[in-house]
Amino acid sequence: MAKRRARANVHYAMHAEEIQSRRAARLDAMSREELRRWLDRGAAYQRAYQRRWRSEIQSDPEAHRRYLDLQAEYRRRLALARLMVQATQLKEMLDE
Repeated sequence: MAKRRARANVHYAMHAEEIQSRRAARLDAMSREELRRWLDRGAAYQRAYQRRWRSEIQSDPEAHRRYLDLQAEYRRRLALARLMVQATQLKEMLDE
């Protein structure tokens, strides 16, 4: 599966402009109803992928722990970045 994904990534990188152009032309030619169905189908695929991925992660305790740790680190860094912005804004207010 990883090799197939890698080949697809390389193919897309080599043909991105052409692929995007053809997709834009196809979408532009769709009626509102066709476009809605296309978007709904993509959303359904995404939901199915998320369910499958979530199930796989939760079924492996070690992978689930790594995922939770990664999420906690992300939230920690985000909170720190927000605090740094607030500190900068406060410093600017005090310097005025």
